[in-house]
Amino acid sequence: MSVVPVLTYHHVAPDRDITPETLEKHLLWLKGQGYRTLRVSDLERHADGTKPASEKSLVLTFDDAYADAWVYAHPLLKKHGMTAVLFIPTAFPTMSSLKRLTSEDGGSISDTRTLERGLDGFLSWGEIKAMASSGVWELGSHTLSHRSFHPETPYGRMDDELVVSRQVIESRTGHPCPAFAWPWGQVVPEWAVCLGKCGYRVAFASEAGLNETGTDPLRLGRFMVRQTAVSWLKRMLLPGASGPAGKSRPTVRTAKR
Repeated sequence: MSVVPVLTYHHVAPDRDITPETLEKHLLWLKGQGYRTLRVSDLERHADGTKPASEKSLVLTFDDAYADAWVYAHPLLKKHGMTAVLFIPTAFPTMSSLKRLTSEDGGSISDTRTLERGLDGFLSWGEIKAMASSGVWELGSHTLSHRSFHPETPYGRMDDELVVSRQVIESRTGHPCPAFAWPWGQVVPEWAVCLGKCGYRVAFASEAGLNETGTDPLRLGRFMVRQTAVSWLKRMLLPGASGPAGKSRPTVRTAKR
């Protein structure tokens, strides 16, 4: 039975652990091993059993809509013919339609740590639209608020976090938003049952787990990429390597309305 791992990146920048050079090494290794990236629709069909994915299929995701996804990750994915899903907390992108230069065109970001919580640290809607229009990226909601980056902060209203966030993405970009990822991997159970009705086709509930055929498409697992070495990817992905022990259950949180 084939499984589809999902890898999650956040920052890709020269001043981060995952540098552009690191990401390129990862992509080159994946290509060399014969991996291909799936679209959201492919992942849904694999999970629900309609069309199981072939071996060495995977999905790449990038969370939080940081500006470096456009400047550094976008040209590398395009260069190596891979696709990814961008998960957007819709309160954070700037309203600008302007697009910064990517690294391919000489653009750079010298300090993502100082900028991280400022407006310049996030993508503009113009950049997000360009990313989706390129065919490299699909779009997903990461809620409206991301709970202000504090795990102990309660979510807002379900309609805002699940429904409005998706509507904002689609209206600002003209592209569909079929995917959802819970911030911090923490699931609000009374909301989770509404994801399908809110228009989502796949959703990610935890930060660890392989996705077999027969997995609920609205409760998929992901692996957070925190290590730079290609050997980590090998342990996670290659059959017979000392990879992940298996699925871990997501943390459950009760909504505070």
